[in-house]
Amino acid sequence: MLLPLRAWRSFAEASSDLEVLARRTSSDAAQSITAQHHLLSQIHNAEIAFKMFGFRKTLDIITVFHKAGSPASTRVANLMKQISANAQSGATIDQASDYTSQTNARRDPFELNITEEPPTAEQVQTILEYVGKGDISQVVKGAHDQKDALRKFKQNQENFLRPVTVDWNNGKAMAGDNKSEILKLLNEKK
Repeated sequence: MLLPLRAWRSFAEASSDLEVLARRTSSDAAQSITAQHHLLSQIHNAEIAFKMFGFRKTLDIITVFHKAGSPASTRVANLMKQISANAQSGATIDQASDYTSQTNARRDPFELNITEEPPTAEQVQTILEYVGKGDISQVVKGAHDQKDALRKFKQNQENFLRPVTVDWNNGKAMAGDNKSEILKLLNEKK
């Protein structure tokens, strides 16, 4: 276990060196180039060690705020389950499910959370930031801006309109059951 710890320290040192390197002035250009080569070498060695010893990137977390009685919400939940299963298995979408070739754009596996629980006020605030000013009223019924949306949500959590799909790691969210928009959200990176 000593080598992974060494690799982690090497990576941490490389990150620290990168910050120092960014602060240097242009008069140190020659010295900076040498330092850059050394830094890249450290990062490369750390990446190799991480791969060798099984250090993996954590899975992106995608949440669907679901309402069981809503046909639109049920469609989104089923679509997300299928996409998640396909991402986990590496399989392609079954042609009989008719989700078109848009889903053939591969995405890394992700952790899917489908919940009927309402989001917290903090989650609502984050979601509103993700969707942007133009789509706030699609997330919280009758809201005109973020402040109004939070007030209406706190008054009555049923004002939160479901389904809402949120990719927490990539800072994206969307309300509704538009398949092409959901697929776009899932396949885009920040």
